[in-house]
Amino acid sequence: MIIGKDKILRDYMTQPPIDLAAFIELSVILAGMVYREHQMNRVIGCLSPDHIRIQWQEKTARMSGDSVGQAAYQSPEQFGRIGAMTSGSSDLYSLGVICYELLTGQLPIHADYEEDWGSAHIRKVIRPVSDIRPEVDGTLQAILMKLLAKSPMDRYQSAYGLLEDLLLYQKMFTSSGTPTPFQVGRLDTIRTFSWAHVWQGRSAFVMQMKRGVEQAMQGQNVYRWVIGEAGIGKTTLVNKLEPMVVQRGGRMIAVQGEPSRHNVRCGLLLQVMGQWIHQLWSEPADVITQLRMELQAKFSREAQAVIVSCWPAAKPLLSSGADAALALDNAKVWERFEELLPDLISCMAECRPPLVVFVDNLQWADDGTRKAIRALAAAGKTPGLLLIGACRTEKEDDSAREGLNSIRGMDATWLTKRCQANPEEQVALLSLTYDDVKQLVSDALHESSARIRLLARSVCDQTGGNPQSIRLLLEGWLQEKRLRFDERRRQWAWDSEIIRQISRSEANLHLLGASLSKLQGDQKKLLAMAAAIGPVFRLSTLAEACGSSQAAVFHWLEEAEAEGIIYREYDMEQENERDPSYLFVHESIHRMAYELDAAGNMRRHRTIGQLLQRHALASGEELLDEALDHLNLAAPVLSKPETRQLVERNLQAGQGAVASGRYARARHYAENGLRLSAADRGEETGMPNVRTELQLVLAWAEYMSGQIERAKRRLANLNEGAGLSRSERMNIWAPLIQFHAFADNAAAIQYGQEALTAYGWKLREKSSLLSIAKEVMQTGILLHRKRDKPLPVADPLDKEYAELCRLMELLFFPLFIHDGRALLELYARFIRYGMNKGINESLATIIGGYEIILNRIVPSFAQSVPIAERLFLQISDSLAPRSRHLLTFLSGMSRQIDNPLEASVMLFNAMRQGLESGDKDFANLVLIICLLGNNGNLNALQKLLRYFEDYMRHNADDKTLEMVRITGDYVAAMQDESRMDSFVAIPQTRSIGDSKQQDEDNYSCGCRLEAAYLSGRYQEALYWAKQGRSNELALDWIRIRKQRVFETLTLSALFFETNEEERKRIRKAIHLQLRTMKRWRGFMGHGSSAYLLVKAEEKRMDGNLMEAVQSYTAAITRARSEKYVLLEAIACERLATYYQDDALSRSGAAITMMDACAAYADWGITSKVTQIRSRYAELLRPVSRRYEGPVLEGQIEGNHTRIEMLHPQTSSMEAAVSRNEAEYELLRRLVNGFGRPKEAGWTTSLLEAALRQAGADRGLVLKCLDEGFSIEAVYSDGVEKEMMAGAYSESVLRHTAMTGEPLVLHDAYRSFWMKDTYIAAGELRSILCMPIAVPGDRSAYLLYLENRQMPGVFFERDVQVLDLLATRIIYLHMLEAEAAAVPMQNARADNVPSVSGAAQQELAEALTEREMEILTAMAEGMSNREIADRFGIAETTVKTHTSRIIGKLGVKRRGQAVVRAKELQLIE
Repeated sequence: MIIGKDKILRDYMTQPPIDLAAFIELSVILAGMVYREHQMNRVIGCLSPDHIRIQWQEKTARMSGDSVGQAAYQSPEQFGRIGAMTSGSSDLYSLGVICYELLTGQLPIHADYEEDWGSAHIRKVIRPVSDIRPEVDGTLQAILMKLLAKSPMDRYQSAYGLLEDLLLYQKMFTSSGTPTPFQVGRLDTIRTFSWAHVWQGRSAFVMQMKRGVEQAMQGQNVYRWVIGEAGIGKTTLVNKLEPMVVQRGGRMIAVQGEPSRHNVRCGLLLQVMGQWIHQLWSEPADVITQLRMELQAKFSREAQAVIVSCWPAAKPLLSSGADAALALDNAKVWERFEELLPDLISCMAECRPPLVVFVDNLQWADDGTRKAIRALAAAGKTPGLLLIGACRTEKEDDSAREGLNSIRGMDATWLTKRCQANPEEQVALLSLTYDDVKQLVSDALHESSARIRLLARSVCDQTGGNPQSIRLLLEGWLQEKRLRFDERRRQWAWDSEIIRQISRSEANLHLLGASLSKLQGDQKKLLAMAAAIGPVFRLSTLAEACGSSQAAVFHWLEEAEAEGIIYREYDMEQENERDPSYLFVHESIHRMAYELDAAGNMRRHRTIGQLLQRHALASGEELLDEALDHLNLAAPVLSKPETRQLVERNLQAGQGAVASGRYARARHYAENGLRLSAADRGEETGMPNVRTELQLVLAWAEYMSGQIERAKRRLANLNEGAGLSRSERMNIWAPLIQFHAFADNAAAIQYGQEALTAYGWKLREKSSLLSIAKEVMQTGILLHRKRDKPLPVADPLDKEYAELCRLMELLFFPLFIHDGRALLELYARFIRYGMNKGINESLATIIGGYEIILNRIVPSFAQSVPIAERLFLQISDSLAPRSRHLLTFLSGMSRQIDNPLEASVMLFNAMRQGLESGDKDFANLVLIICLLGNNGNLNALQKLLRYFEDYMRHNADDKTLEMVRITGDYVAAMQDESRMDSFVAIPQTRSIGDSKQQDEDNYSCGCRLEAAYLSGRYQEALYWAKQGRSNELALDWIRIRKQRVFETLTLSALFFETNEEERKRIRKAIHLQLRTMKRWRGFMGHGSSAYLLVKAEEKRMDGNLMEAVQSYTAAITRARSEKYVLLEAIACERLATYYQDDALSRSGAAITMMDACAAYADWGITSKVTQIRSRYAELLRPVSRRYEGPVLEGQIEGNHTRIEMLHPQTSSMEAAVSRNEAEYELLRRLVNGFGRPKEAGWTTSLLEAALRQAGADRGLVLKCLDEGFSIEAVYSDGVEKEMMAGAYSESVLRHTAMTGEPLVLHDAYRSFWMKDTYIAAGELRSILCMPIAVPGDRSAYLLYLENRQMPGVFFERDVQVLDLLATRIIYLHMLEAEAAAVPMQNARADNVPSVSGAAQQELAEALTEREMEILTAMAEGMSNREIADRFGIAETTVKTHTSRIIGKLGVKRRGQAVVRAKELQLIE
């Protein structure tokens, strides 16, 4: 056993691994930590051994350190590459990784590359624990493997279920050493609401339907008519047949009638035939050939022409001339088609019986469909066809019983006669009986106890036994938390009101009243006391309140229960059986019992309240809200001392309610306290102070409930009152400042000045820069001296200092926005004062804010003395848990200048932590900062907006709501071109009452500027740039920098469209902007991708073609190293237009424009991708998927430098909500083949890249041949690699080959495709198959991918990405092949620097493309560090390349290498 006082979990990961007993102990501790976090509705999202601290003696663990997760410990869904969202199940997967590593000494998953973690977690098979540690038994291994399930649905669904399994295993291991096997996840199953596969009351109907399938299998023509009201289960019943049909080799096709489409001629049957032919293409060629022959033999050429005219998809099955023009008019063609439909459907059924056709909502079928169905039914000569029609009846007529008298929109007469003549065809579904509902509810909640009866009775009463209504009712209760799993009792629980919502009919209420009247006098008094306690009461409470023994009260309650007035709630735990809870069966009977002796109710409430109060005092607990509510109801009969005490109790409860976010309760207690205190006004000296505190509670409750102006007025009136101490006024000033912040900063500062004056401080609003610099220097010197020393902690009893610190903290945001200079000067003075008084949480926050300001004004100075984080760590033990989000916030803000992407993640975490801790004002402020400083893609922005809608909208002020609206409009415009014009349009001359766009703030202007530039609306972009300059905040430097850069890019885009005079102005503006950017540090500063891009634009305008190419390429490389995909996209697009317009290289333009498309799609700007593909269609045509001509138009790119220089890259069309650096680097490496030698061929390169991009664990590239498929490349993870090398789903391949369209199966094993023996045998989940076109090769190729471990891995977006990926890899492969065939002297055809062929031949070993780039940089006099920065590589990598260059050139030093290279004309 490892003993440690307080250690990081990583320290327990030893070699050899820890012993089994220690592992079990640790796993219980870790599961308990996750359970506690989840109990507070927190998803951790960043579990790793380096962020968990173990307190062994206390048997507990806690999170510590940075809140950013590590890729090796993240779940598949956290990488954003599958459809599942991050949830508590994600934390459990991370915990599984940690436990696996603890137990085995190694990670369960190993990435092939550091950047490949997302793909590895999705596709790689985990080695069983017992292979590494044979002593681990099957149960413990099952627990770990359930934690590590790829699919979130296959994992533990709660930390509670995991903890229970681990505790049980630990108990057995400790007692016997050999735990008995048990079912893991048992409690997970019990706590999961289960609705699937419940068929109570439907078994006879299911058998009736199955008999129909069997008859169709035997070649009979069968019909079934399923009748019932909406929601009765018609569709569910029929869909149960699909697995049976598919397993027998048949097809089941379902279509649904819609009221809006009932006029579409033969619409439903055309849908049926469309699905049928879609499934047909998966059949073997001989089946399709046989069907084609039968159809051509059965139908004349005229009939075939009619069929093709109305059903074009059938053309491949009919004669070549079947699509000839018809002489008949359109109406006659359709009439003829309707006549042919029965024979056509007969052929379809005979092809592969049985054919099950399900027409749902038959009452809305079109005339053509109904006519065909009647014809088929009348003939009855379609062997192998089972046709099922589902008809909805009117609920009130109970037509299922009465014989289909009210089928809406259907020919009821025909159907009624049909069912009368063939009663075996009618399936009339009725409402569920009470017994059926009871069994259904019992199965859903995994319990069949007596207490389920009352719940089932209530459910049946409220839904009438309609299954859909039952499901919606139960799911609604779940969402409202009225139905929930009680983890303490290990059973489902529900609010008492649910049970009491039985029928409210007069007859039912009369019966309840009659039951109450039968009781004797003592029993009525007993029930009156029970009713005063509430609708739910305990036996012990009632007995003590009545002054009777529990045995006597229990006897009386049994009689009341027998009369149906109350019922007993049975608990599973034995101790609760001795003190059961009772509930009134209905709210009306509760009210009747309460009114039995209305005059005595106040005395009863006093008795109950005092009783509960005594219990609380005896147990040392706080007074329960329940006791306080009773005492408030008893106020008129309380004595004056009791009333004064009650006022104070209301104040305490109100303050607690505000702190916990229960604002309605806070208002209730505050108003009660104020009403009670009114009678004592002036009689007690302390009462005015209590009234002031109650007014504060009421103001906070009003403010947080949306009554903002009312709360402000209340506080303003309080502030004008006399006789208040400074501390009391501080309690008023603080919320006044908070309520006015952002909405009215001037007013907030005014109240702050008033408070500062009271404490002897002054806000200097017009200080000179010299005086501010003096204060900052003095503070800087002090902070520098204290940088390595522990600072004294503030005296917790110094109330005045704590209040002053709090005041300074509150003034940060109002002054930050209104007067940053005054804030800087005030904070500089106060920090020196505070350093002498001592450190507390507020001072650490103030220092952090001060550093943030300096970071934006004097970054070099601020960087030298950052101590805020150290101070927070110094006081971390005393830091309130609800304030820890401040540390995350400061950490994020401090990273904005150098790593804005990481900062965005940390700020989002700070916002979430603040909201979870109840600091909603802080959360709203951080949301605004996240929007202002957003540097992530549109998907990350949408995630932020979704979080706001789910958790923050109800607490947001008008300003926040406006910013969220603008953000939503910005995202919508970026993704929908049709919305762009209205978003960026220059407003017309202001009209009266219409000033919306005229008064746009800086944030709005910036959003519109970006959108206008990206959409090519440059005049609008300049307008919004000018508007933004007029109302920007000097300290909002991130937005200012972005707006300046986009304004500059707009000017450069307009340069070649303007006259000479305007060009001079643009040149000057861009030159000045570059000078400005040279002075910037960090984001968009000197050396950044933005700087390099602007520099490239300047070089292009100056006509320096080669320098422009180098700068564009450097900008692209830098953007990739920064993970700034938007700047990469812009740089790629600008380089592509340069190649096309200036450098005259169509192939270079095509490649870089593809890069631009990929990057824009990765950023989420789908409208831009559409625009590029439309605007540059001619340019992109040579590399499109369907291109059949020569690879290149014009000159061949005769050198490899071009290809390497462009750094090809692609990414997902719908990237993850937050893409981490590792995944981004993975995408960059995909198209480079992960370093695979080029001689491996494009098939292998494509397959390897596709596997990692899509998350497949197995894949093949196949060539389509006349006799089948030829495997060109294959790869498989897992132990069966060799055995499964040649296996695949032939039906999937055939379908894709026949249709030429991609096929994505989210869960193949649970779909029509399970008919494929390969899919059925392997229980395959996710499959993707798509055609690959190779220019110049007439052979058809298929890319086939599988993931056997989880469903929903592949999506349509993967098809788009893989299509682009395949095009890119094949195209580059062909470029290289053709370039190699061109004489080396033509290699410089595109005026792009290249390696001299003759010179390279003189060398024993040729220089690679990368070595040529580094050699060129060496010639420019750049150091290793500068070269590393230029190309985004490590400095050690530069040294390696340099050594190889020196060796290949046969020299000894760098300088000699440059000279030798010039002699060989390798460089100029």
